[in-house]
Amino acid sequence: MRQYLQPHGITPKQYNILRILNERSPESLSIQEIRDMLADKMSDASRLVDRLSKKALIDKFPSDQDRRSNRARITTAGQELLASISQDRKQLDAQISKRLSEEDIEHLNNLLDRLK
Repeated sequence: MRQYLQPHGITPKQYNILRILNERSPESLSIQEIRDMLADKMSDASRLVDRLSKKALIDKFPSDQDRRSNRARITTAGQELLASISQDRKQLDAQISKRLSEEDIEHLNNLLDRLK
Protein backbone atom coordinates (compact mmCIF):
# COMPACT_ATOMS: atom_id res chain seq x y z
CA MET A 1 0.00 0.00 0.00
CA ARG A 2 2.85 2.35 0.83
CA GLN A 3 4.11 1.90 -2.75
CA TYR A 4 0.75 2.97 -4.19
CA LEU A 5 0.42 5.96 -1.86
CA GLN A 6 3.96 7.30 -2.29
CA PRO A 7 3.29 9.02 -5.65
CA HIS A 8 0.34 10.78 -3.99
CA GLY A 9 2.52 12.13 -1.19
CA ILE A 10 0.74 10.55 1.76
CA THR A 11 1.40 7.67 4.15
CA PRO A 12 -0.93 4.73 4.87
CA LYS A 13 -1.91 6.29 8.23
CA GLN A 14 -2.75 9.60 6.53
CA TYR A 15 -4.75 7.69 3.93
CA ASN A 16 -6.76 6.01 6.70
CA ILE A 17 -7.55 9.39 8.25
CA LEU A 18 -8.74 10.70 4.90
CA ARG A 19 -10.94 7.63 4.45
CA ILE A 20 -12.43 8.04 7.94
CA LEU A 21 -13.21 11.71 7.35
CA ASN A 22 -14.58 11.00 3.88
CA GLU A 23 -17.00 8.42 5.31
CA ARG A 24 -18.33 11.07 7.73
CA SER A 25 -18.34 13.95 5.24
CA PRO A 26 -19.70 16.60 5.45
CA GLU A 27 -19.55 16.15 9.22
CA SER A 28 -16.39 16.81 11.17
CA LEU A 29 -14.73 14.63 13.79
CA SER A 30 -12.65 15.47 16.84
CA ILE A 31 -9.02 14.38 16.83
CA GLN A 32 -9.89 11.91 19.61
CA GLU A 33 -12.70 10.40 17.53
CA ILE A 34 -10.28 9.98 14.62
CA ARG A 35 -7.70 8.35 16.91
CA ASP A 36 -10.34 5.94 18.23
CA MET A 37 -11.27 4.87 14.69
CA LEU A 38 -7.70 4.17 13.59
CA ALA A 39 -6.44 0.59 13.65
CA ASP A 40 -3.17 1.77 15.23
CA LYS A 41 -4.30 3.29 18.53
CA MET A 42 -0.75 4.42 19.30
CA SER A 43 -0.50 6.68 16.27
CA ASP A 44 -0.15 10.41 16.79
CA ALA A 45 -3.42 11.41 15.14
CA SER A 46 -2.89 15.08 15.98
CA ARG A 47 0.43 15.20 14.14
CA LEU A 48 -1.02 13.32 11.16
CA VAL A 49 -4.00 15.70 11.02
CA ASP A 50 -1.61 18.68 11.09
CA ARG A 51 0.31 17.30 8.11
CA LEU A 52 -2.87 16.68 6.14
CA SER A 53 -4.06 20.18 6.98
CA LYS A 54 -0.80 21.69 5.68
CA LYS A 55 -1.41 19.82 2.42
CA ALA A 56 -4.94 21.33 2.28
CA LEU A 57 -6.47 17.84 2.25
CA ILE A 58 -8.43 18.49 5.44
CA ASP A 59 -9.64 21.52 7.37
CA LYS A 60 -8.70 21.66 11.05
CA PHE A 61 -10.58 24.05 13.31
CA PRO A 62 -11.44 24.59 17.00
CA SER A 63 -14.47 22.79 18.38
CA ASP A 64 -17.53 24.92 19.12
CA GLN A 65 -18.18 22.97 22.34
CA ASP A 66 -14.61 22.85 23.65
CA ARG A 67 -12.12 25.45 22.39
CA ARG A 68 -9.25 23.32 23.70
CA SER A 69 -10.26 20.56 21.28
CA ASN A 70 -9.86 20.57 17.50
CA ARG A 71 -12.03 19.04 14.81
CA ALA A 72 -11.25 18.04 11.24
CA ARG A 73 -13.19 17.73 8.00
CA ILE A 74 -12.03 16.47 4.60
CA THR A 75 -11.70 19.09 1.84
CA THR A 76 -12.66 18.78 -1.81
CA ALA A 77 -8.95 18.32 -2.59
CA GLY A 78 -8.84 15.44 -0.10
CA GLN A 79 -11.86 13.81 -1.71
CA GLU A 80 -10.30 14.20 -5.16
CA LEU A 81 -7.07 12.60 -3.91
CA LEU A 82 -9.03 9.64 -2.51
CA ALA A 83 -10.75 9.19 -5.89
CA SER A 84 -7.36 9.14 -7.60
CA ILE A 85 -5.96 6.67 -5.08
CA SER A 86 -9.04 4.48 -5.59
CA GLN A 87 -7.87 3.71 -9.13
CA ASP A 88 -4.47 2.58 -7.82
CA ARG A 89 -6.21 0.59 -5.09
CA LYS A 90 -8.13 -1.37 -7.70
CA GLN A 91 -4.81 -2.36 -9.30
CA LEU A 92 -3.47 -3.48 -5.91
CA ASP A 93 -6.61 -5.50 -5.22
CA ALA A 94 -6.30 -7.16 -8.64
CA GLN A 95 -2.69 -8.15 -7.91
CA ILE A 96 -3.68 -9.61 -4.55
CA SER A 97 -6.56 -11.54 -6.12
CA LYS A 98 -4.19 -13.05 -8.66
CA ARG A 99 -1.93 -14.39 -5.90
CA LEU A 100 -4.43 -15.39 -3.23
CA SER A 101 -7.65 -17.40 -3.31
CA GLU A 102 -10.87 -15.98 -1.87
CA GLU A 103 -10.39 -18.27 1.13
CA ASP A 104 -6.82 -16.98 1.63
CA ILE A 105 -8.00 -13.38 1.45
CA GLU A 106 -10.77 -14.03 3.98
CA HIS A 107 -8.31 -15.76 6.31
CA LEU A 108 -5.84 -12.86 5.97
CA ASN A 109 -8.58 -10.31 6.73
CA ASN A 110 -9.60 -12.27 9.83
CA LEU A 111 -6.01 -12.33 11.05
CA LEU A 112 -5.61 -8.60 10.44
CA ASP A 113 -8.87 -7.88 12.30
CA ARG A 114 -7.52 -9.76 15.30
CA LEU A 115 -4.49 -7.47 15.35
CA LYS A 116 -6.60 -4.31 15.70
